[in-house]
Amino acid sequence: MPESSAFAPGVGREGGSLSTRAVLRLQRTIGNRAVMRMIQPRLMGASMVQREEAESDPLAEIRDELDSTFNVDEGRVLSLLGQLNAAQKQEVAQGRMFDYKGKMASAFSLSEMLRAVSILNMRLDTALEWVDASVVFTRSIDYSDIRSLVQNASDKGNLDSDHWRDFFVRVCTNADIIQAVRDIGLPLHRQLEWLMAEVTSARMSLKYSDIKPLITDSSADDQMIFTQGRWRDWLFSVCDNDTILDALKDLKIPIRERVRLVLEEGNADILLGGGIDPAKLAEAMLSTELFAGDARDVIELAGLNHWDPEDAKRIREIMDSKQSSRPEGEFVDVHGQTALQFTSDAEQVIDQFTDKRQNFDENGQEAGETRTIRQEDLAAHLFREAVGNPSLVRRVLETVGQYESNIDDNLSRLMLAQAATEADLEPIARSAEGRDLLLKMVNMMYRGTMSSDDRLQMQRAMRAVSAVETQDREANAENEEEAAAEVEVFTFLHGGKGLDTVGKAVGNFRGHTAIAIGGVAYSFEMGWRCGMTRDEYIHEKSAIDFVGHVLAVSASDATKLQANLNASCGTGAYIVQGEICTGKASIALEEALGSTLFSEVENPGLFAQYLESAGVVKSRRFYPARPTQGH
Repeated sequence: MPESSAFAPGVGREGGSLSTRAVLRLQRTIGNRAVMRMIQPRLMGASMVQREEAESDPLAEIRDELDSTFNVDEGRVLSLLGQLNAAQKQEVAQGRMFDYKGKMASAFSLSEMLRAVSILNMRLDTALEWVDASVVFTRSIDYSDIRSLVQNASDKGNLDSDHWRDFFVRVCTNADIIQAVRDIGLPLHRQLEWLMAEVTSARMSLKYSDIKPLITDSSADDQMIFTQGRWRDWLFSVCDNDTILDALKDLKIPIRERVRLVLEEGNADILLGGGIDPAKLAEAMLSTELFAGDARDVIELAGLNHWDPEDAKRIREIMDSKQSSRPEGEFVDVHGQTALQFTSDAEQVIDQFTDKRQNFDENGQEAGETRTIRQEDLAAHLFREAVGNPSLVRRVLETVGQYESNIDDNLSRLMLAQAATEADLEPIARSAEGRDLLLKMVNMMYRGTMSSDDRLQMQRAMRAVSAVETQDREANAENEEEAAAEVEVFTFLHGGKGLDTVGKAVGNFRGHTAIAIGGVAYSFEMGWRCGMTRDEYIHEKSAIDFVGHVLAVSASDATKLQANLNASCGTGAYIVQGEICTGKASIALEEALGSTLFSEVENPGLFAQYLESAGVVKSRRFYPARPTQGH
């Protein structure tokens, strides 16, 4: 091997290196001590070079600094962190060969650790773990300390866990947690879960204005959680009757679901002086700009107060601008003028079944006559005549009251009792006059005290009328739509002033709701009142403005609804057990047509507005008030 392959550091005359042989010759010549004095400076210089090379590795320097027993130079560590390349930063974050996290957590303050994790560009969840490790108590961290980390991170999804929910609950205030879940971008239901973990009570701790940003930021699909169950009830606990209307404006779910939320929230307060004000719901619904034309006008009408002069003026403007759906001219029922022409004939029939007895006074002088109608015999005769001459029978019932009071309702009971089943009544119902007669008999029976058997007789008559009407429609229909009975919901814009005043006090109620199916009207008043034709009912309400919603329902659904209402005739009691007209009407629609389309609503104006949102309205009709006309 050449001499130059093994060098000992030293200083020659030329300042170069000496070979091992040269060093040995020098040792023999001048001695070991002298040789050591010659080569020591070079040895120390080599050592310094090796140290400088070692210290040029910032990762090693960080470890050395963090291993300091007494005093870590935090500023130097932070400076060295900035010198690391991507691979070295990854090594620090992983900490496989050295406990960088533990060492820094012991040495750094919160602000210093925040700088460190920012320099290291860690995953967000890792960065927060390091920050948490730098403090004794997590609650000493403010959300403002870590918000920039959250906002600037691209991997926020890693925080969607219960572990990080609990971390942020300890870090955040009520206001901070709302900002945090928005910054993290959690799905709405997870945002609400985090929020609920933070607050003690939604009702006590939150207002709608607090959660409004979560609503406006979220999608319609996410907001569907409010349509049922836990989160619907939670929203109710946050909102009151006014702020639920703000929610209606902000939500993106279908308008029907939004209005349903408003009504369900408001139902909790009725009969306690609260309830949703239809005027405020009208304003909220119209602000969405989802309604136009007649729909927009109906929503506004339903919110106006007939007893307020300015509102009354606006009602007149709208109603008078519409084409009236009231029949022109004087009201004439299906009997026309023939019923009046039967007056003398009716009196003769009554006379045939009347027993007369001459009365005398104490002096033996004639003192008038006692007339007693044989009601059962007369009822049997009238029942036999009803198929061939229903107009005469009706005139008898209208006239007989002149002879004995309250006899017409009893004759109606006795006549209906002649039929064993509704099939026995259908021959009477084959003609329009016969159907009108059966309805008249049902209506008369409301005047007296009804027994359970009376109700069954009334319901039987109603089924007979409905059955024949259905048969006639189906026989003449060219398609399924024509075979369906028309279903129209009437909303009266006011009632009596006294009743409306009470309604306003107990729940912002005004007006009345009724239903017409085919040619028959159904109205919950003292109870379910049946026994009036649709046209007769409209005529009876001539002095009141009202609107009609014709519903888009199938033939089978209309039949089911009418069957349910027929079975309700004579049942119920107004106000008792909270039963009122609109509530009963909405329940009837819900039971027959399904809760996906209808919801129980107690307020006439609110129910009309709900119908406009529900997507079930086929057409609208307007019935402007006019003086009542006679027959």
